[in-house]
Amino acid sequence: MARAYGVEAEIDIGFTEAEHPDVSSVRHASAIQRLVSESVLPGSFNPLHLGHEQMAAIAGQITGLEVVYELAVLNVDKPPLEEEEIVRRLNGLEDLPQIMVDPAGIEQICSIGKSDPRLDLKMLLCLSCVDYEEYFQLVYFLHSLDREQTLVVKTEVSYEDPVLPSVSSVWAAAEWYEREASDLFGVKFEGNPDSSPLLLYEGFGGFPGRKSFPFYEYREF
Repeated sequence: MARAYGVEAEIDIGFTEAEHPDVSSVRHASAIQRLVSESVLPGSFNPLHLGHEQMAAIAGQITGLEVVYELAVLNVDKPPLEEEEIVRRLNGLEDLPQIMVDPAGIEQICSIGKSDPRLDLKMLLCLSCVDYEEYFQLVYFLHSLDREQTLVVKTEVSYEDPVLPSVSSVWAAAEWYEREASDLFGVKFEGNPDSSPLLLYEGFGGFPGRKSFPFYEYREF
């Protein structure tokens, strides 16, 4: 175990106990990153970075508790995925049942999906916005934990008037997804209790998630 900046990282790099590097003296997140970066092999996820350190600091300030961040370097004993296997896994998403609904009925449809025991779609996995240039498509991934089933609900709103009901009354977590879509794409969710920016700042010009948004030079938001 290595501790730094209120962070604990559990490093599993496939070594035997005798070969495991001594990390007891590590005191800084940068040192952990150097160690983990050298141990990351294909199939594992990215090493600890500054964003994790910042999130740990913020969480510690809010809760007043020590923050534990578990970092496991996985699949070190497996080869990288072949292209055919990657394509197969991506194509598996097409097997998920999908329905297209009118935007005016999205809140009702989601409420039924959550409350009807035959569906039991109690979890909102994700809410994404896709820019098709002439319209926006909102994609809701709904999941039943007990049934281990996922339903994809899609709806579309016009580019000129991208407005639809919020589903934050069904899932409180939707509030954050909707604020993100509002920031990046300019989609308005009627009924969302918090219309303040999530990623940008008040008065930011334009919607950087749109394909039409110009990026002529490096800009920090």
